[in-house]
Amino acid sequence: MSNSIQNSVNTISQTSADLANTIRRALFKNREFDCRNITIQVVGKKVFIEGTVVLQEQKVAIERFVIDLPEVDEVASYITCKGK
Repeated sequence: MSNSIQNSVNTISQTSADLANTIRRALFKNREFDCRNITIQVVGKKVFIEGTVVLQEQKVAIERFVIDLPEVDEVASYITCKGK
């Protein structure tokens, strides 16, 4: 994970909506991810990711990025791949 993404996620205690927005903004800043078809919902410390990506590698990278955040304890991923 690049430092620019890590630094863009605020580690101060946030509401679920704030955390979802922070994750969304950080993902969109990263050119590695195509997040146009991704939605993020947060309940407590559990993040729900839904949507589609082109490559399996993008799916895995998004999931890793989110679970590595200190505010996140669990990720439920419902991302599907359209391509390879």
